[in-house]
Amino acid sequence: MRISSRKPASVKPLRFMQAAHDDLMEMPVAVRQDFGYGLYQLQAGETPNNVSPFEGSTGNSILKLIERHDTDTYRCVFTAKFGKAIYVLHVFKKKSPSGIATPQNEIEVVKARYRRAQELYAEEFGDDSPPSEKRRKKP
Repeated sequence: MRISSRKPASVKPLRFMQAAHDDLMEMPVAVRQDFGYGLYQLQAGETPNNVSPFEGSTGNSILKLIERHDTDTYRCVFTAKFGKAIYVLHVFKKKSPSGIATPQNEIEVVKARYRRAQELYAEEFGDDSPPSEKRRKKP
C-alpha cells in the first residue's frame, strides 16, 4: 500500500449506512486499515486499485473494495455516484456456499441500503443526484 503525502483541497464526507461501520470495526486490523485508506482515496477523488463494480449494479452505481487477508476475502461496498458524499453500504466477509458468487442475501442488503442512501442524500443535499439517477425517478 502506497501512502500519498499530497493533501487534497477537500474531501467528500463519508456516510455509513446502518451497521456498516460496526461491521468494519469487527474486521481484522489490516483489513480495516486497507479499507480505510481506500475510502480516503475515494473521498479525495482518487480511484483505489482494489475497486470493482458490485454484482448486479448498473452503470457502476455500486462499487466494492476487495481485500484478502489470511485465507479470507472481505468486501466494503459503497456508492460514490453522489456529488457531495460517499456512502458505505455494507462491509462483510465473503462466505459463499457456491464458489465465487456473492450470496444473494448480501446482494439484497446492499440494494436496500443503496435505496435508503439515495433518500438520505436527497434529504441532506437536495436533488443533486447524477443524471442517470434522475431519469429513473418517477414524477
